[in-house]
Amino acid sequence: MVRVQRAGTALGSVALVTWLGAGVTACSDDSAVAAPSTAEFCVEMQQLSQDGDDAGPYAAFYDKHPEPTPADWAADGHLVTEAIQVTIDEIEGTHPSDEAKPLVDDVLAAFDVLKQNSVDTSKAGEDDDQAALDELEQVNQGTNVPALMASIQAVTDLCTTAAGS
Repeated sequence: MVRVQRAGTALGSVALVTWLGAGVTACSDDSAVAAPSTAEFCVEMQQLSQDGDDAGPYAAFYDKHPEPTPADWAADGHLVTEAIQVTIDEIEGTHPSDEAKPLVDDVLAAFDVLKQNSVDTSKAGEDDDQAALDELEQVNQGTNVPALMASIQAVTDLCTTAAGS
């Protein structure tokens, strides 16, 4: 039986760290202001990387439950969901360049999938369904996290190109 473990979700934390490390920053919602250039957006990202939280969305949960059981997911899975939502909110508060916008939208979509997996994992815990937990973890690590990492890499690549141009 596969059990949801800290190592199994480390990639999810790495994805968040990578995104925050890249330095997404929130801006005020002022539609009268034009979108920043890609270079400006990337500078904002770089500045935030100095202040970013690198704990990842799973840290609080796994600090409390190093070897989680279904009951642990039922009781505290919300910690993961809440941490992912905080990241989504921060990203939604950004004003990427027109060039970066579709890439940021992809990152948001990938985080939404990760969040839904977390909600479903909590529900499986409530149902005391270890088989569902195992399946959700497998989908998360095999599909969801790699998709998130790829979307984050696309933003990183854009900023690397913008910095070199």
